[in-house]
Amino acid sequence: MSPRSEEFIEQARDRAKLAREVLASGDREGAVSHSRTHRGTWNLFRERYVVSDAFDDALFRLAQVERMLAA
Repeated sequence: MSPRSEEFIEQARDRAKLAREVLASGDREGAVSHSRTHRGTWNLFRERYVVSDAFDDALFRLAQVERMLAA
């Protein structure tokens, strides 16, 4: 992996960590604002709800397909 790619990955990890901390405090809007992209928001949602089985994985995947078709 290139040094620039490693830098981007590290920045993404930092933002995701901060978003998780903000979300844990109960500030959902603040957590979303720490995700710079729509894709990042989807990833945070998946990490928080789908991986923990709080949200149906099949429904999440269907939403992903719909999102891609709408783009």
